[in-house]
Amino acid sequence: MTRLVPECGGFWHFVRGGPTEEPPIENSEYLQSFYHYTSWFRIISAEKQRRICTDPQSGLHDFFSAAVDFYEIMGMFFEDVVCNLASWAAWERDPALRLADLLKRITVKPNAKLQTHNETIDELCRKDKCYINPSGYLGSLAHLPGDQILQHFGIAWKRCPSRRAIPDNNDRNKWNQIAERAQHYMSVLSDPGSPLLTATYNKLKHGPQVVVMSLEEALDRRGLKGGTQEWKGCELKSVRLLQAGARTQENKDELQKEEPIAPFLIQDRSRFDLLFHQLIWSIGVWVRELSYWLLRLKCKLIEAPQLERIHIDICKSVRPYWDWWKIE
Repeated sequence: MTRLVPECGGFWHFVRGGPTEEPPIENSEYLQSFYHYTSWFRIISAEKQRRICTDPQSGLHDFFSAAVDFYEIMGMFFEDVVCNLASWAAWERDPALRLADLLKRITVKPNAKLQTHNETIDELCRKDKCYINPSGYLGSLAHLPGDQILQHFGIAWKRCPSRRAIPDNNDRNKWNQIAERAQHYMSVLSDPGSPLLTATYNKLKHGPQVVVMSLEEALDRRGLKGGTQEWKGCELKSVRLLQAGARTQENKDELQKEEPIAPFLIQDRSRFDLLFHQLIWSIGVWVRELSYWLLRLKCKLIEAPQLERIHIDICKSVRPYWDWWKIE
């Protein structure tokens, strides 16, 4: 018996049964969905929270809620990038693998075993569960030239391709820049602070494991009341992560490694603009552009003008006044 089940716990619809077996999601289908829709999920969500965080009229509760949501989205965004890049690399290594299956195998874990990019993808191709240490994977890739980074993800890049391969001048200009951009963004992603986004996200999504207090209170508790003049705005309340439960004082080993256990989230309103523009937007659009070239060159399904029109329309709707985003 076939029927559409309208609700399951009030969360979703699903089709039960059917005369034929539904096929799995193929890679071309997954990438088309990623390019057109899912690559924008974190970007648009972060942009909505950025607007609240940077609005001086936002109340304290609205600001704290939006700031926590923004940092959560940053953590999810970072994990999305790592997972998608790794799945594309595994697909390049073994064309029989499906991207959706590969994504199911991956868990981003900052304290997992350090491995090079090749070791990481070898394990991802072989095992049903793969724990990826982003520092090892991205840090290893950051040492490669741009063309080898792109080759790792399945994009065979060479400067000045033939007119037959890429006839459109706008596409040719983008193509000639992607190797340099790959090297730049890999360096940004492999920054030692990037994996902390995952740790921050984990603490924010469970509990959340935070407390709202001022930096002045923390300084006072440590007997540093007299030093508060160095900290502008230290009397303002902020969101403090609780990385080690109730403990707030680092031990000697943690101090030596510069591993804070109860840091305060930076909540300067102008900081959210910087984080959004330089990390979420720029890296998000770059990853989306990589999926464009995979669709164009590896799947050979969609012509460039159709994709480019959608890209421009969404860019205009998300942030129309960025002077560095040149749209004719």
